[in-house]
Amino acid sequence: MTASYISVEYEPSCVVQASNYIPKPAHCFTADEVLHNAHRINHWTVADAIVEHPCGAIVEYPQTGLNMGQAIVHVFPISVDHDTCEFDHPKACFQYSLGDKYGGQKKVHLLLCFSFHLLMSCLGKGLKACMANIDVFNTVHSYTHHAHVSKLVAPPIAFFPFNNTAEREVFTKTFAFFCTLQEHGCAFSTTVSEFVDIDIETDLSNENIFEAAMTLHSPMSCLRKLIMCTNRFNQRFIQCEYCSSADQAHLILQNLQEFNVNYLQALLANDLVAIVMHEENAKHHGYGPLVPCDVIASPVEHKQTCAGILEQGCLLRWEHGCQAKFNIYVPIDVITVPHIIIICCNPHSHPPPAPIKTPSTLISLFRTLLLDMDWELTDATLRQILCDSGFMKGLHMALGWTYHHSPNLTDLNPSLANLDHVQWLIKNFCHEKYPMGTGFEGARLLVDKDNQLPHDACYVQCAELHILPGNTEFWLIICMSPLMSCHLLLACHVSIDTSFKHLHDWQEFEIKAWDNNYMRSFITSQSAQAHLLLFCHIFAIASKDTGMLVLFKHIHGSGNESIVVDVHMGQGLRMGMFCKELCTNNKALCTYELHRQLCDLNPYDHLR
Repeated sequence: MTASYISVEYEPSCVVQASNYIPKPAHCFTADEVLHNAHRINHWTVADAIVEHPCGAIVEYPQTGLNMGQAIVHVFPISVDHDTCEFDHPKACFQYSLGDKYGGQKKVHLLLCFSFHLLMSCLGKGLKACMANIDVFNTVHSYTHHAHVSKLVAPPIAFFPFNNTAEREVFTKTFAFFCTLQEHGCAFSTTVSEFVDIDIETDLSNENIFEAAMTLHSPMSCLRKLIMCTNRFNQRFIQCEYCSSADQAHLILQNLQEFNVNYLQALLANDLVAIVMHEENAKHHGYGPLVPCDVIASPVEHKQTCAGILEQGCLLRWEHGCQAKFNIYVPIDVITVPHIIIICCNPHSHPPPAPIKTPSTLISLFRTLLLDMDWELTDATLRQILCDSGFMKGLHMALGWTYHHSPNLTDLNPSLANLDHVQWLIKNFCHEKYPMGTGFEGARLLVDKDNQLPHDACYVQCAELHILPGNTEFWLIICMSPLMSCHLLLACHVSIDTSFKHLHDWQEFEIKAWDNNYMRSFITSQSAQAHLLLFCHIFAIASKDTGMLVLFKHIHGSGNESIVVDVHMGQGLRMGMFCKELCTNNKALCTYELHRQLCDLNPYDHLR
């Protein structure tokens, strides 16, 4: 369960405010305005009404003409980058499928400036609707907005106040049970000599009831109808007409307490008066077979059937030619004239399309929230980001969320209900932040990036591949900042530890003290030769970062006094070999064995 951040109220971000913008209906030009040519776009193009949108507003469903030949002009102020002349085109936010351009001119004179002219037509993909909902195919619209379409595609629970009542559950279960009985009937077959013995006195679960009722019958099966009876305890049960004390192989179902037995009896007896009474009452409360299916899906969804509880209806698309046209005028000099004019002509001959496009400004906001997760973005999924406290707090702040429950991505934009689309965005942003992935090649890229930073900011110092004896590949990654290098060379007592659980196929090697970690590395081999390369690289990097020498007290008289290492796989032995290399050509006498020179000590002598 995600946490709710309701203690502090935030103002919604400007991008969210722009996405929540609902344009006013177009203003029709008055006779006086027409007299003064206020309706004229140029010498041969006129409009019937105008809508002036604020700068940065996100318009997903621009208003078109209510009648054929009627034109609505939309004026979009744009924010232009003066260096690159780039801007967010308002057409990119339209949810209508405009297809490819099929007309236009490069230089068209408007009353204010010269512009590029682009003529586009609505392809009218519209929606996929259940075949039981015939009215939706006759829909014509010219004005709508994102809030209305969101309710049309995914009605909220509050839209149907009786959505989750016990009466609805019982009614739906009863009707579904009757449909199953009608389809399969009694499973008795004259060609079958053995039957599954069911104890009718046992409290059968619904699953067992449906399993018994759905047994397919052969051509010789019993075709008599089912009737409802009452036993001596005044309890209802269903049985085949042929079922009797002498012939109990026919279907018999008891334990009907979870069904509406009055409605079920009316269905079995084909009592039309009682059936209509129950179903009209259900229709009044918003459910039942008399309520038309309101399932609507986007045309790009793979869904082929509705989510009907009683029966899955086919989702149909229809072929038609939408007459809506879009004339788009973009100024040649967008810096001098930062406005785009879009003229929308004729009404749409299809329902409003479901929101499947995410406006670019909202994608940028979603990208910012994800990149703030830093390294946690590497394996992020939709479920993980919604459980991440940092991401959710950023989403609360962006939305200005004040409710007691946590928001979803659909509160940012309904198009983010497409889980595949969201996962695709996450994957793209992760690739943008980690173009070489998070493996060894990604570590090499981090080394190159850290080399371009100030020296004090470097952390990933080494990512190398070595070939060990026996032609064994050894990958080595060392992470150590200059400050950690200084602490390592000044430390007196350190310990070395290797973890095998954090990364698959990698071992995490650490040098640390009781109060601090001095370095972290990742290796793929535990051999003695691999540890020798590791120690040489670690202390070489530490010396390079600090300009200090590597000192051990038993060799130099000062420096590190003790190192706790593991004796397995040559870790301790190679530390002794590293100390031996430090003593090469050092003929000073050993502090503990005065009769021996330091250069004569073997690796095991350094470990004593």
